[in-house]
Amino acid sequence: MEDMVNNINVYRRIALNGLDEYYKCAERKRICSTSFSMGDDGIQFGYELNTKMYEYAVQVIIFSALALEAFANDFLLVNLGRNDYELLDKLDIKAKILIGTKMITQKRFTKDGNAYQKMKSLASLRNKLVHAKSVNANASAADIYIEIDTSEIENAVFTYKLVIEEIDRLAPQLKIRERYLVSDDELRDWYYLHA
Repeated sequence: MEDMVNNINVYRRIALNGLDEYYKCAERKRICSTSFSMGDDGIQFGYELNTKMYEYAVQVIIFSALALEAFANDFLLVNLGRNDYELLDKLDIKAKILIGTKMITQKRFTKDGNAYQKMKSLASLRNKLVHAKSVNANASAADIYIEIDTSEIENAVFTYKLVIEEIDRLAPQLKIRERYLVSDDELRDWYYLHA
């Protein structure tokens, strides 16, 4: 099959940029919590900072999930061909990876491993965000926003690498790392390298 183009690295770069911005906001919040009074300006600034952090957290999670799904689709299409790919196309990301990896490598992607557990968490968090329901307009912020922990944000970005490494471990002859794992630093410089 000829080389194909996809958006995996675009999605990963957007997720990494979101993570970088999230960290910057967290550092501002840490600095400001010790230097600002809790007057009206301080309260407003804190609210705006929390809102930005939440938006960046959502960006990281959604685009990390998009990158993983784009990888799964490309990996399956390239290695299975269109007919077998279409059999798996409508499955959720976990099933695509589990079943597709087994079909391609004849080995099991272990459900006990860290890669699967992180993928499961990412898929769950992504689904909570994407399938969120409306709430009453008078609801509190706690009712509107889905609680996202910093570790979940970091894990979202890291999940892609873990999945690639697990498949590479099962079938090194496929050279999955070489094809799909661009370093974070290269992705951060993507605009400069490909402008």
